[in-house]
Amino acid sequence: MESTNTLFHKTKERGLHTFIFTMVLMVFISVISYSPSDLSAITGGKLEHQYSNLFGALGARISYIMLLSFGLGAYPITILIFSSAIRRLINLNIHKTNWIYFLSIAFFASGISTCLGCYPDFMSSLCKSLNISQIPGGALGSLLANPEHGWLYHICNRLGCIILSLALISYSLYIFMNFDWPKQKKDDNEAKEKEAKVKTPAKEEHANSSTKHSSLSNLKNTIASWFQTKHEEDNALQEVESKKADDYLPAVTDDNKLQQEEAPSPEPTPRKKPKKTKEVEGEQELPLAEAQQTAPSDDHIIDDEKPHEIFSGQLTEPQHSTKSSRYKLPTASLLTDGDSSIKISQEELQRKKEIIQETLEHFKIKARMGEAFPGPRVTLYEIIPEKGVRVEKIDSISNNLTMELQAPMGIRIITPIPGRRSVGVEVPNDEDSSVWLRGMVQAKDFKNSDAMIPIALGKDGTGNTSVMDLAKAPHLLIAGTTGSGKSVFMNCLIMSLLYRFSPDELELIMVDPKKVELAPYEDIPHLVCPIITESEQVPAALRWACFEMNVRYDLLAAVRVRNLADFNNRTKKPNEPTEDKNGNSIPDKLPITVIIIDEFADLMSNKNTKGEIENSVSTLAAKARAVGIHLVLATQSPRTNVITGIIKANFPTRIAFQVGSYIDSMTILGTKGAEGLLGKGDMLFNPPASSSLMRIQSAWTPDADVEKVVEFISKQQSQRFKDIIKTGSTESSNGTDGEEYEGDDNKHDNVISQAMEIIRRDKKTSISYLQRKMRIGYNKAANIIEELEDIGFLSPADHTGKREILDDIYKNPEEPS
Repeated sequence: MESTNTLFHKTKERGLHTFIFTMVLMVFISVISYSPSDLSAITGGKLEHQYSNLFGALGARISYIMLLSFGLGAYPITILIFSSAIRRLINLNIHKTNWIYFLSIAFFASGISTCLGCYPDFMSSLCKSLNISQIPGGALGSLLANPEHGWLYHICNRLGCIILSLALISYSLYIFMNFDWPKQKKDDNEAKEKEAKVKTPAKEEHANSSTKHSSLSNLKNTIASWFQTKHEEDNALQEVESKKADDYLPAVTDDNKLQQEEAPSPEPTPRKKPKKTKEVEGEQELPLAEAQQTAPSDDHIIDDEKPHEIFSGQLTEPQHSTKSSRYKLPTASLLTDGDSSIKISQEELQRKKEIIQETLEHFKIKARMGEAFPGPRVTLYEIIPEKGVRVEKIDSISNNLTMELQAPMGIRIITPIPGRRSVGVEVPNDEDSSVWLRGMVQAKDFKNSDAMIPIALGKDGTGNTSVMDLAKAPHLLIAGTTGSGKSVFMNCLIMSLLYRFSPDELELIMVDPKKVELAPYEDIPHLVCPIITESEQVPAALRWACFEMNVRYDLLAAVRVRNLADFNNRTKKPNEPTEDKNGNSIPDKLPITVIIIDEFADLMSNKNTKGEIENSVSTLAAKARAVGIHLVLATQSPRTNVITGIIKANFPTRIAFQVGSYIDSMTILGTKGAEGLLGKGDMLFNPPASSSLMRIQSAWTPDADVEKVVEFISKQQSQRFKDIIKTGSTESSNGTDGEEYEGDDNKHDNVISQAMEIIRRDKKTSISYLQRKMRIGYNKAANIIEELEDIGFLSPADHTGKREILDDIYKNPEEPS
């Protein structure tokens, strides 16, 4: 029976080690036979390519991932793991692995990559042949120790990175040696076994008396076992083995011995021989803490269950959350999952590099080609000029480069690339790649973004996801001709908001003079009012926004915070007021408000509303950021009479799609470039507080996806239009409220009498308070207050906006003069 169990365990371990060795052997051969010629097939997803790797398409991808991740370090990493696998296949009687062993593999990989990453030019010829130029340490080494953007390099410089990497490598090699090549001290083991046999009973009594402090010793041994290697655990177990009876498993305490005597299980008998065999061979499985663990008592079981009780209570807590927590954000599965892979081959990259190099040599510009950064529609080619070469000379031959490259549109030259000692040339790809909104929504840069209002812009020239924080913008100005992708980007912007905020967290005001661009969103519950389609209705909406801005500032001042984020995240104090100075109740949280205006030029062309719209937009752009009100303006015609100097000064963040002329590009961006864009979502983005432009390919999604998302959202919550916007949207251009009560004297008198009664009773004279109590629009409430002032019921507003009630003039509110 004993030999059968031993043979079974041996066979099981041998099979497991054989399987692991096979997997490691595959990785080893794949890395050794890596060929850069397979790269075009890997990036292009071509399966019919004749791969040079010995394991074909799978091996090519494995080796590509290893070299891309660890650079030249992939070879020593693979060799180390392969040698360890051979050692374990040959001899099973070595230490079993635990988490420390696998942690040492990670330490070795990090150390090698960090050390190589400190020297981007290390073995440049070999790196160039492997197509990993300037990243000998791979992506990991570049991220940690690259002199330009490595975060670890900026913390401790090159010397610190090297010392830290050598420490990691040394520690990991020590762990490998200790696990794979342990010292077999058989003579010492035999001497300890003899010593255990002749141990006196007095020593045994002393060992038994030490069990009074078993709980403390167990804790110490448990902590110690976390940091012990397997070899140290074997020595400790041999000392424990000397205290046990020959016919039983290791036991330290009387409780454990008693438990073994009372249990009539036949288990100790078959385990007796294999246990001793493992001890001699150095394959002890039980750690020290397990050997000394006593039988669990009832108290111990109760204590162990307490954390689970607390955790289960936390799981049920969201059932008592607010209404907004029950709202479910739309999932990415509602969007189309299209192919977003970059379709450019190595042959195309190399051909265009050679054309650029030949053109530079023809004009006697001393420079060499650097890296190429492929993007969805354009590729950024890096030119590294020699010292003394003026970068303006490269910019002056842009038309020649366009002609030689046979580009469909004018190329864009970046002089220089921000943060690099090189000049960039953006060249359109021969084949375009699409950027789908689903990929943007699922990207970590968007899902894990710490931005307050993240907006998925698309992918930049290197294929990375670009996310903008509208709260830092704080307003956005968009320009582009018909067909340039402006409306598609507006969809992307709105969908980004819908994928991050519930209706309780976000309010939207949409203005769509064309009546069709924003119509798909007319059912979403985030809307403050129905989508505005008439230019005469826009001033009322902007007046409400200005009024809401002032109300929010009063609320922030009442609780003594500076911005909306501090207001929503504040901890209520016992002495916190419940109302502001105007009698408005202070809510727990305030939503973000985004005003989206499409075709802004059409609104500015109306002479009756232009002045008021410009004043309201300028006021909001200058002051509304702190209270969470943000503007997004889009126009087809970025003329100076549309984007005036006042508006332009308050919109530092701008996006330009393809425009019609150089003048339009200068108006929207302050520089040239937008007139040479490719259209269909190709845009230049001017980030806030930055003078450098980013070229981004905007994401898009079909109209059917928008309908799915809107349907998913609208089914969860009904629309709750605010009366102030509702009445304001129907008012005429002369400023009166939509409800014409002036023609009916009786109705007019009743409204005035009701307002006087409310003010007399509650002693509050603010427009917003009267608006809430009478459930009327802002304009009507303001007109009533002004009329009450004219007839002498209220005094004029003082410097703080407060009014006094002149009650001695009107004793009877039913008979106004």
